[in-house]
Amino acid sequence: MPGMVLFGRRWAIASDDLVFPGFFELVVRVLWWIGILTLYLMHRGKLDCAGGALLSSYLIVLMILLAVVICTVSAIMCVSMRGTICNPGPRKSMSKLLYIRLALFFPEMVWASLGAAWVADGVQCDRTVVNGIIATVVVSCRSRTTDYD
Repeated sequence: MPGMVLFGRRWAIASDDLVFPGFFELVVRVLWWIGILTLYLMHRGKLDCAGGALLSSYLIVLMILLAVVICTVSAIMCVSMRGTICNPGPRKSMSKLLYIRLALFFPEMVWASLGAAWVADGVQCDRTVVNGIIATVVVSCRSRTTDYD
C-alpha cells in the first residue's frame, strides 16, 4: 500500500489506515456534540445573566463547528473505506480531506481559547452552565490527542 503524500512528503501511513481512528474520533465528537446540545437546551433560559449572551453564542458556534468536524471526519472514514489494497484510486481525495480537517484545528483552538477567557473573566451565570463551558474547553483541548497528526 503506497503511503499518503501530504505537504510534499510521503508518509508511512496509507489512506486506508484512517478508518478506526476516524471512527473513534467520530464517536467522541458525536457524544460531545450531544452533550453540548443537551447543556444548551436545558440551560438556555438561565443565560440571561451578565456575560450570558457570550456563553450562549459560544455554545451555538461550538455546536456548528463540531457539526462541520463531524461531517469532515465522516467523509474521511467513508473515503478511507473505499478501494482495495491494489486499487488506491478511490481514495485519492484523502489528502484534500485531511487538509480540510487540519484547517479546522485553528478555529477549534481559537474558540476554545475564547471560551476559557470568557469563563475566566468572571461570568455570573448559573454554576452548572459555567462548569459545562469549562468542561467543553477541557474536552476541546483534550480531544486534539485523538485527531489525525
